Amino acid sequence: MNFSEVQIMENLDHILILKTDIRTEDQVTSLKPLLSDHPDVMDWSIDVDDVDCVLRVVSETLSCGQIVMLLGKSGYFCCELE
Repeated sequence: MNFSEVQIMENLDHILILKTDIRTEDQVTSLKPLLSDHPDVMDWSIDVDDVDCVLRVVSETLSCGQIVMLLGKSGYFCCELE
């Protein structure tokens, strides 16, 4: 295993995957300040074309529960994708 493969494996531990009710690009845009400006969010994306509207968050410190609460305060539903 080379160095970049090790980095990728380590980063997988920090990827949170959640099911959401975020279905439009306008909703994604409305979340940009909340997630992009959060000091503990390293990266994030939402796949609005996926049936589960999957939110992926890269963070070394946040938990799925914290993301659920954060989005819930903005009026969105999300839960850990199993």
